[in-house]
Amino acid sequence: AIPGAPWPLDLVESLLSRSMLWSRAADGAVRFGLFETVRAFVLAQRPVDSATALRHAAWFARYGEGPWRAGLFGPGGLERLAELTVERANVEAACRWAIDAGESELAAATFLALADALSVRGPARATLGLAERLLALRGLRLARAEVLLATAAALTEVGRRDEAMARLTDAIRLARHIDDVELEGQARSQRAVLRQTAGQAQEALADATTAIKLLKGASARLRGVALVHRATVLRGQGRAREGLVDIDLGLAVLQQAGDAIDAAIALGALGNLRRDLGDSLRVWGSAAWRSGSDRSGYGLGIRSAVTVGFTWMPW
Repeated sequence: AIPGAPWPLDLVESLLSRSMLWSRAADGAVRFGLFETVRAFVLAQRPVDSATALRHAAWFARYGEGPWRAGLFGPGGLERLAELTVERANVEAACRWAIDAGESELAAATFLALADALSVRGPARATLGLAERLLALRGLRLARAEVLLATAAALTEVGRRDEAMARLTDAIRLARHIDDVELEGQARSQRAVLRQTAGQAQEALADATTAIKLLKGASARLRGVALVHRATVLRGQGRAREGLVDIDLGLAVLQQAGDAIDAAIALGALGNLRRDLGDSLRVWGSAAWRSGSDRSGYGLGIRSAVTVGFTWMPW
């Protein structure tokens, strides 16, 4: 605290009365910010010092920490996503500063938080420039594999599949080196879908099956996503009936985990399989999953923006 400084609420009220701040309702709260012209003037007069920028980055890095990220795809995940979406500009600013300052751990955490937000709400491609700069930093250590996974997802979205596969192969190599079977399983699961798209059917199925085995002891969300990925691979190989077994199990696991976002994607994949099998889909207006999301989902190649319940009706 600065000695003699006014009470924060009094300062905010004073700045609002002078039309130097904007205010808006977001995520159930009122947020304030400087108008851009005011911000530019203030920064020109007094640039942000490194200590302040460090505190800012450390605060927003919490969104990229393991427990918080895991909660994004579970019960209460949509509320977390709304909070993260509101803070997107702050997270991105913190990430850029941390990369410039060489603060690799803070850079990785804020990048992963930003990647989570953009993978759901898009566009994921916005992370690519930051990803390349981040991967060039020293000291990423264990976070490097997670950054590679997020980078591969963004590359997949923009159609740069060969580069995405190379990043996933790097992630697998690193995960094996540090003996992290969960990270290896995630990377193989993502790579399986890319390999199927590239016409590498045998390798794709091997990756998908290995991923499910590696993720046997992982969270329900990761197991469910891996099953959905293998179902997608099987469908691409004309084995929709076998894929249906995986997708039904994967969807059940995701629902049990309370993962509305990935469950919505799984419903889209299930629709594709049912169509291949000649079944019909009836969509009811009452919501079973309220995802509010628009997410390609680790290369599944499907979009979900649904607020409906699904009931399968074979004719």
